[in-house]
Amino acid sequence: MTLDEAIKHAEEVASKCETDTDWGMGNNFIDRSGATDVIECGKEHRQLAEWLKDYKRLKEKAEPEMVIYYGDGYADGEIVYDGAQCPNCGMDFEESDSDWEEPYCHYCGQALKWEKEG
Repeated sequence: MTLDEAIKHAEEVASKCETDTDWGMGNNFIDRSGATDVIECGKEHRQLAEWLKDYKRLKEKAEPEMVIYYGDGYADGEIVYDGAQCPNCGMDFEESDSDWEEPYCHYCGQALKWEKEG
């Protein structure tokens, strides 16, 4: 089961529990006290889906992504690439700042790659 499949399953179970308290109870019981268990199961699956989504976001941010270099000036007729942006949130970095070449964006937490090409 993939992470996306697990999220989808947890959301489906939560939705079913939230809309049909007879679900999973065989629909043949007289004592409705078991409905409380179904409601609680729905809440637990909703929480599980949220945790899995949080995990997915964190996992995606942990994979380093290449910063987007840009230049805002020229030297000897050539553009000087002395700025970079986080590919996730667009946070600007200037080469003269202390956060230049930090492994993570201090704003959103995205892991960053700092490799100038060619």
